[in-house]
Amino acid sequence: MGTIVAHISVDREYIKTYTFSNGTTKYEVNGTQTDTITGNGKTITINASGPGSITFFPDGNVAEVLEGHTIYFNTPDKGIFLFDGLVVVDTSNGTIASHNGHVTDVCALLR
Repeated sequence: MGTIVAHISVDREYIKTYTFSNGTTKYEVNGTQTDTITGNGKTITINASGPGSITFFPDGNVAEVLEGHTIYFNTPDKGIFLFDGLVVVDTSNGTIASHNGHVTDVCALLR
């Protein structure tokens, strides 16, 4: 594929924090994120605004749930993907644990 350059800009991004009586803390992230990705002489712009949440449980478990448009930068040999819909991230290794909705291979758009 060659070299790919990504520029991520956020605008009016904000986080709301909720602390529950059982010790659980949840961070909800909202705002605008625009990703501009360039490769092979092509440039694409993606609205990857989410929203998303990260929840820390008293037992040490962490849940990351993303909704809407989510851009996922995988390892270089596995690509860049745009998910539309619900995405659950395995926080132990940063991979996508599950998702529903449509997936677009961003590298294929740059070929």
